[in-house]
Amino acid sequence: MNEIIAQQKSKYTDDYQEPVMMTVWSSPIIAVGSNNHLNEFIQICGSHNVYSNLDGYKVISLESIFNKKPMAILNLTEVPIDLPKTLSSTKIKQVNILDIDNLVRLTPRSIIEGLPKICKIINANTTTLPSD
Repeated sequence: MNEIIAQQKSKYTDDYQEPVMMTVWSSPIIAVGSNNHLNEFIQICGSHNVYSNLDGYKVISLESIFNKKPMAILNLTEVPIDLPKTLSSTKIKQVNILDIDNLVRLTPRSIIEGLPKICKIINANTTTLPSD
């Protein structure tokens, strides 16, 4: 498992980390914060969790999403967040990850199957380079 983590880190980690967020519920919107394996997965995949300043899992507002400006929202639910036009026009990509059994609980399977899947999804949906 350490080999898989190292492989993902070397494949995706660079100087710039795309801002993303992950949700575990859509109504109310519950975001993944810090101090859990999902936040660590985001970091390993070379991205930055815009809610890493929150501990655990917290209810957040649409206004908060607008202010945080993630490049992508990774929904671990079947129902996407109902973004108002002001948010959906900001080119925030929503990705619904339906096969979540190997992600939600930290198990060897979540590292072997879930981590590479998250890395692939994040890096396929965050392609904007920072402007200098």
